[in-house]
Amino acid sequence: MNQEPGSNEEIKSFCTLNYGVDFKNGAKTYFDPTPNTWQRMYEIVSFWAEKGIDGLRVDMADMVPMSFWKWLVPKVKKNFPAITFIAEAYQPSEYREYIEQAQFDWLYDKEQFYNTVRSIVEGKNQAVAISQVWKEQDNLGPHLLRFMENHDEHRIASDFFGQNPQKAKPAMVLTATMHKGPIMIYFGQELGEKGMYGEGFSGVDGKTTIFDYWKIESYQKWVNGGKFHNEKLTAESLALRNWYIKLLKFRNRHDIFSKGEFYDLMWQNEHLNDKFFVYIRHTNELVMLFVIAFNIYEPQTIKAYLPDHALEHVGLNFDKGISIEQIFEDHQNISFKKYDDHYALEMRINKSTGYIFKLK
Repeated sequence: MNQEPGSNEEIKSFCTLNYGVDFKNGAKTYFDPTPNTWQRMYEIVSFWAEKGIDGLRVDMADMVPMSFWKWLVPKVKKNFPAITFIAEAYQPSEYREYIEQAQFDWLYDKEQFYNTVRSIVEGKNQAVAISQVWKEQDNLGPHLLRFMENHDEHRIASDFFGQNPQKAKPAMVLTATMHKGPIMIYFGQELGEKGMYGEGFSGVDGKTTIFDYWKIESYQKWVNGGKFHNEKLTAESLALRNWYIKLLKFRNRHDIFSKGEFYDLMWQNEHLNDKFFVYIRHTNELVMLFVIAFNIYEPQTIKAYLPDHALEHVGLNFDKGISIEQIFEDHQNISFKKYDDHYALEMRINKSTGYIFKLK
């Protein structure tokens, strides 16, 4: 008897054998008749669905045969069409199969979006790498759940990631505005929780997990004996929480983020590749311009170009003239000028965040 979980192969073998796959014998399948485990899992999920739950998050969905999900989820949705299924899945090559055939609503976007944006925040990658993410994902964006913290990942403010919760601001504006899918904020993220405690199973690892039976100081101050009040928060935590509130309210206030299209402007702004990502979201009624600024440690002036055909594509009339209005993270030092075949936005940037403008 050993309490250690074993190798990845041993875990996968244990987890999948009872789902009708024998990995010790060439991954031979036994799906007919329907495995007893499938039936029991359907009964368990149906039990909770009958209780009126909104949805289910599936942990490590990759560890269970795809054939099971293709059988289970459509079967449950036939009886409970409003229920939502979220999968923690880490194989991008299988994303489309999860969505189109297994009928999952949302998948964790860790392997592509999170990993890429984290590498930029850490200074290990260029901001232009974000363009490759949406190109690889094609039209899957509405089905991808994006985040910068969860129970498996390092806290942004921890010594293992950004060391400073402020470094998450550009990443979170991007997370909230780039695509049509949902976003997730992990509790305490909005307070700058560091997760740097020598607690529980995992020790000092910069995470807040189910294995850590411990205090979470910043969140305890917010809970405040059941008052859920600001009075015990530090000035830094309160300011950060108010910023997250502002961002989430901004996102919820505009249906451009659930219905609008995305236009990447980096092909015209290769000179900004390192620390900046520039794009447009647009509907027939509204056009927004985004300038995401990563890792700004000293003031710098940048110039972003908006070509005429891009502006015409998103529904603006280049010849009649276009105006600009700051609507998130006010910035006083900007210039917006028209040239023969493009507009140029020039701005002096002195902090890492996401700047949002309305074009009309």
